[in-house]
Amino acid sequence: MKSSKGKVLLVHRSSGLVKNASTIDQHLSSFIKYIDAPIFSIDTAFNSNSKLIKKLSRNDFSHIILHYSLFGYQPFGIPKFLFDFLQNLSGKKIAFFQDENQSCLERYRYINELGIDTIFSILHVSYHKETYLDNSNCKEVFSTLTGYVDEDFIVSSQKWVKDYKSRTVDVGYRARPLPIYLGKGGKEKTEIAEKFLKFSSKSNLKLDIKTSEESRLYGNDWNRFLGNIRCCLGVESGTSIFDVNGIIKNEMDEYLLKFPEAKEDEIWREVLQKYENQIAYRAISPRIFDSAIFKNLMIYYEGKYQGVMTPGVHFVELKKDFSNFDYVLKVISEESYYDEFTSRSYDDLILSQKYSYRNFIKDFCQKVDLKPIKNGETNKNSLEFFPSRGRKIVLGIYPYLTKPFKRNFYGRELIAKHVHNILNIRKDDLPDKTSASKK
Repeated sequence: MKSSKGKVLLVHRSSGLVKNASTIDQHLSSFIKYIDAPIFSIDTAFNSNSKLIKKLSRNDFSHIILHYSLFGYQPFGIPKFLFDFLQNLSGKKIAFFQDENQSCLERYRYINELGIDTIFSILHVSYHKETYLDNSNCKEVFSTLTGYVDEDFIVSSQKWVKDYKSRTVDVGYRARPLPIYLGKGGKEKTEIAEKFLKFSSKSNLKLDIKTSEESRLYGNDWNRFLGNIRCCLGVESGTSIFDVNGIIKNEMDEYLLKFPEAKEDEIWREVLQKYENQIAYRAISPRIFDSAIFKNLMIYYEGKYQGVMTPGVHFVELKKDFSNFDYVLKVISEESYYDEFTSRSYDDLILSQKYSYRNFIKDFCQKVDLKPIKNGETNKNSLEFFPSRGRKIVLGIYPYLTKPFKRNFYGRELIAKHVHNILNIRKDDLPDKTSASKK
């Protein structure tokens, strides 16, 4: 198939003036860096006006990519004016989805009304028909990973990587609790931590294992954490309950109205058990690549991990009933095991470049009839961003400059007006604190 080099429209949603998680930024930037085509990138977190539509209308887009950051929660992050514009575009429409186990009916509506042709899903190929092909007008579905290996991060991360003896924590882990209606699979994220703390209570291991929302780490704090731990815990990402028809949480809520004192085990047994693993929404997390880069020995629950990792080769398999915990303790305590596992993981998952973003985009381009950048090169075509990167910097400093004006003082309104004029700030420039309204 001949690859085309038309202009690409890339639509995504950031956290506004707050920095995105690095995994989102890396995934998003891979399209900009490695597709050999002019790209127009829109961040829907920022309000806009008719000028944007006029600018978009002057372009002929051969491909429209809707990033998974638009679809994290309802209402989805495409404002109505842009939704209407996208409906009328004739280019190939492609959507990436994550967190697909919920909001399925709204997702199907978007696929049908926007005319999305191609979907990249975390689901295994065996589930594509009953989830997307039977419930929407999309033409094709491809399986993908939640994230890949960023070339730049391999280099920048090395300043946090310590040698084995310099690391002060034997086993580290961070997770947050998930609601029971996502299934037993979702509960494994906290279960592994609770059980590990219990089983290792009489050991001399130095642990840093936490599962509260407040204990989550981001950016450089996460990098320092990984660089200082020898081993990390982990489970398959995703959930074991997939709500295709949008009824499961409602059933649970109705049960709780009748039995408000019901505990999670009862709710699962009486309401949720019948939905467990009908569609297994399990995947790898980008954390495995982080751990391979930071030379963490991975101690993970048994699982498939989308075929990326092999037990006994890339990670130490921990049985879910902890029946092999004594063996795991032995592995943790010996440096030779650490060197063996971390070296193989780094070679196979990182150095091989099999899971690099560059290779991800090569495969993506082949599937959707685009041309990838050649090895060793980056995109030299025209790139347009809305808002522009300079504009985002201005909007980023705006809250700090206007903070004093929250206090009442003489001349406040006049000074504030001058600040707005100097920065050329309009109300509709600022990030939208709510997601787009439904069409």
